[in-house]
Amino acid sequence: MQKREINKLAWITDPHFDRMIRRDAFARNVGELAVDAVVMTGDISDGQYPERDLGLFVEKADMQTFFVLGNHDYYFSTIANAQEKAKQISGSSDKLHYLDTQERAMQLNDSWYLVGVDSWADAGYGDYQTSNVYMNDWQYIEDLKGLDRDFRKHVLGRLALSAALRLRHQFNTVPLDKHVIVATHVPPYEEMFGEDSEYTPWYGSKILGTIIDQSAQKRTGKIVVLAGHTHREKTYIRRGGIECFVGKPSADTFPAKFAIAGILELKENGEYRLEK
Repeated sequence: MQKREINKLAWITDPHFDRMIRRDAFARNVGELAVDAVVMTGDISDGQYPERDLGLFVEKADMQTFFVLGNHDYYFSTIANAQEKAKQISGSSDKLHYLDTQERAMQLNDSWYLVGVDSWADAGYGDYQTSNVYMNDWQYIEDLKGLDRDFRKHVLGRLALSAALRLRHQFNTVPLDKHVIVATHVPPYEEMFGEDSEYTPWYGSKILGTIIDQSAQKRTGKIVVLAGHTHREKTYIRRGGIECFVGKPSADTFPAKFAIAGILELKENGEYRLEK
């Protein structure tokens, strides 16, 4: 468990710090919020800027920060190199915690744990065969460049499965009667990103949803899922005690409470309050 109990989290998603003009002021504003820690659910910065932007954020906010990567965080890099950089950044500060590499869930307090993985859209939802969408990922992420349509789907499916299995491992370290926050970038359920469109195959990770459902079947504790990616705020209450939220993207807007996805206050017995 952390040395200090964490009962209130500021949730930030899709800040795209490389595009944010006043990112130092944003970080200071977040640091002034009455919270114990920050959780970021990906698309922190385009891939060449993670050290600069995460370093600046944690310096100015001066707060424990848990994070996962999103698709933009891999731009202009290989996946392995981007993840290695994130590990190095996390290891360089006692206030930065890269959730994807954690062997065990992070215990926040007596009732709540935090798990998280980088996630990938796996074309499990929607009609992949008729979608004409071309994602920038396939041009800017080195591992996805130049792949034909079917092999790209295969590669993304393997990435999504690997992330889902890492999440299952983290879930297995949490007592079954405790409550869990899942931090991830790509939403795990189709209902989290609205009506079907050509983008649907690239908005969700179906295998991640399957793993969360399987974990919920064994648990008496509540599961709260925090995701980003779509830039569309959404709430979805799923069967089995799973409550899901897609956050609005952070922007260069002040005060900071208007620029974050929400403040999550954790209470006993699985109760919580998410102030957006």
